[in-house]
Amino acid sequence: GGAEPRAEQGPVTGTAPLTPIQRWYFATQPDRFDQRVVLEFADDVDEPALRRALAAVWAHHDALRLRFEQTPRGRVQHGEPVWPAELLADDVTFDVEHGPLLTAVLDGRRLLLAVHHLAVDGVSWRILLEDLETAYRGGELAPKTTSYVQWARRLAGHAAAGGFDDELAHWQALPPVPPLPADGDGPATIDGTGEVTVRLTEDETRALLRDVPDVYRTQVNDVLLAALGRVLHDWTGQAPVIDLEGHGREDLFDGVDLSRTVGWFTSVFPVALDVPEDWGEALKAVKEQLRAVPRRGIGYGALRYLTGTAPDIDPLVSFNYLGRFDDADGGAFQTGPLDADVDPEAPRTHALDVVGRVTGGTLEVAWSHATGLHDRGTVEALAGRMLAALREIIAHCAAPDAGGRTPSDFPL
Repeated sequence: GGAEPRAEQGPVTGTAPLTPIQRWYFATQPDRFDQRVVLEFADDVDEPALRRALAAVWAHHDALRLRFEQTPRGRVQHGEPVWPAELLADDVTFDVEHGPLLTAVLDGRRLLLAVHHLAVDGVSWRILLEDLETAYRGGELAPKTTSYVQWARRLAGHAAAGGFDDELAHWQALPPVPPLPADGDGPATIDGTGEVTVRLTEDETRALLRDVPDVYRTQVNDVLLAALGRVLHDWTGQAPVIDLEGHGREDLFDGVDLSRTVGWFTSVFPVALDVPEDWGEALKAVKEQLRAVPRRGIGYGALRYLTGTAPDIDPLVSFNYLGRFDDADGGAFQTGPLDADVDPEAPRTHALDVVGRVTGGTLEVAWSHATGLHDRGTVEALAGRMLAALREIIAHCAAPDAGGRTPSDFPL
C-alpha cells in the first residue's frame, strides 16, 4: 500500500468565497452557461448502471454539489452534502441556487452530459469522463484530491494576506489595449458568432511539436503566440495585448493537490507581446515575455477580483492552447467534442477568441469572432496569415544556423 491520500475522502461541505473566475462570471455572464459533451455508447445502455455511475460521480466530486446563494454581502458558494437528486432528466436546466450542477439526458445509445460552467473546466471533463466510465463498469473511483471549496478558501486567504501583492508592479506596467480595425460596429453577441478553422498538415504538426521546441527551448504555446502576435501586430500596427487562458491549477500551497479535483480553475490574464521581425529573435522574445508572467498568471484574477487592486485590463483578443485530444479506443463510449450552451443574447467577452488544439495528429486553430464586428473574409485572412507564420517558423527552425538560449534557460 502507498501513502494514505491527504485529502478528505467524504463529502466536503460548508461555505467558501467565490474564486476569481466565478466572480468574473457573476459580474459579466448570463445565467445560462453550461458545458456539455455527447457520449456515444458502443452497446445498449444499462440504465440502472448509468444511474449508479452518475450518482457515484456526483457524490465523489464536491463541486457538482455547489449551491450559489445571494447574501447581503454578495454571493457565496456552499458545498452541500449528498442528497437524492434526479441526475437523469428529460432536458437540461440548471438552478445555481439549489443545484445539482450536473445533469444528463439519455436518448438511445447517446448520452448528453451537461455541467454548469461554475463547476467545471477542460481538465475537469477529463476526470469526470474517466470516472463515469470507471463507475459504469462497476469499478472504484480514484481517491479524491483537495476539494474546490477548500481551494477557494485558501486562495482568498492568501490574496487577503498580501500573497500576490508582489505582482502588482507587473500588471500595472502593461501597456493599454490597442483597438482592432473593424468591418462593422456590432453587436457582439453569442448569437452573432462565426468560426473559421484552419489546419497544418500532419508533417507540419509533427515538426511544430517535435522539432521546433528544441531549437530555442520553447513550448508550443510560445510558438503559437509568436505567430499570433506577429499577425495581430501587422493588422493593428501596434504591439498586441491579449488575454491568455491557463489551467489555473498552480502549485501555490503545501498540502494542496488539485490533480483529480473537479471545478472551474481557469485563470485568465493579460499579456503584452512584442514580436521582433526576425523569427529567431521573435521566438526568444515571446518566450521570455511569457516566462516573466508571475506565477503563470494566476495572481491577476486574485488581485483584480478578490482584493480589487490590479488594474482592469480587458483585451479584445483571447488565446488558449488546449493540447492534444484523442479518444481512447475500447472504452464503453466515444466522446464527442466539448461544447458550450450559452444564452444567445449574451455579449461576447472578446471580439476574437483563438483556440489551438491537436486532434487526429494535426494542429487546428479555430478563430471565433463577432460577425457584427468582423466579416468572415477578414478572419479567414488573419487565420491564413497565422498558418503562414507558423510555416515560416518551422522553416526557420529547420535551418542549420537557427537556435539559441535565453536568460530563463539559466535560472538564478
